Amino acid sequence: MARIGADTATTSFQRAARDLLESNPDATPLDLATSLDFLTSDDDDAHPDWHPSSKPFDAMVRAYFFQRLTGWSDRKTIETITKDTETATAFGFDPDSLPSRSTALAALTRASPM
Repeated sequence: MARIGADTATTSFQRAARDLLESNPDATPLDLATSLDFLTSDDDDAHPDWHPSSKPFDAMVRAYFFQRLTGWSDRKTIETITKDTETATAFGFDPDSLPSRSTALAALTRASPM
């Protein structure tokens, strides 16, 4: 994984990632995805809380960030967040209400740059 140097860390997010990597050189992509503050808001979720398909926005952002760090395919990432309760919980999903494959795919493909 490329190191973020003092001269390239321009945002608070990049500085936080650099500081985490400096304090823990053995940090894994899961450590980064679950330890950094993404400064997201529930206001970014297009579904109201009562909507049955609402899933935590921050958890989806963490899953997407994890996917970008690991280079995993949509399929492998979706398999992880829909079947691996421990990892999904670390991202912030409710273990009793993991996202469906279709919800995860929609979230990941909407987040992917064109």
